[in-house]
Amino acid sequence: MNAFDFFALAIMLVMIILVVVAKFVTAHKINLMKIQLAQVVHIRQGAYDRLKSAQTQKGVADHGQRTLVDRRNKLAKRIAEIKEEMATLEKEEAAHKQRTSVRDRKVDRE
Repeated sequence: MNAFDFFALAIMLVMIILVVVAKFVTAHKINLMKIQLAQVVHIRQGAYDRLKSAQTQKGVADHGQRTLVDRRNKLAKRIAEIKEEMATLEKEEAAHKQRTSVRDRKVDRE
């Protein structure tokens, strides 16, 4: 074994060690990326859950608002009907009073 063979063997040994180190570093970086990916997936799922919750709350609020608007409209319609009925009753009462006063005048004249 001459000096060139020894030098070539040493270079190959160093290259093999560098390949093993590169493989170890690459595997380590891949594991770190997997951990980061898992964290991103976890954060994404949390954001998705919060979005669904907010959408559900918005749906409930919209339904409640529609219910209140419907109730308000029904009450406004009922109030209008009652006012109309009261106006009719007041007219009938006024007509009744007028008829009564006319009858009272006729009775007084006799």
